[in-house]
Amino acid sequence: MVQTTAVEFEYDDDPVRALQALDEDGPPDLADAVNDALDRLEADPEAASSRNRRWRTLEGPVWMVPVRSRHRWMILWSERVVRYIGPEF
Repeated sequence: MVQTTAVEFEYDDDPVRALQALDEDGPPDLADAVNDALDRLEADPEAASSRNRRWRTLEGPVWMVPVRSRHRWMILWSERVVRYIGPEF
């Protein structure tokens, strides 16, 4: 069995604002689901659930993590930086 260690991510400004808005007046179940998804991502960014879908950009690959909730949200990340937290598009 391979043991992994948690990785600390940096956050762009937009995801920080999205988290603040969720904490202040977002649906509690969505805030919990986003935090759970971030915990899973930080615990093991190499896991298949942390690399659900991949997009190619000029700056390199961006990975999508779905937020498990009745709300259709996602987290986009690359190079140990969370780039987006918000509704799926």
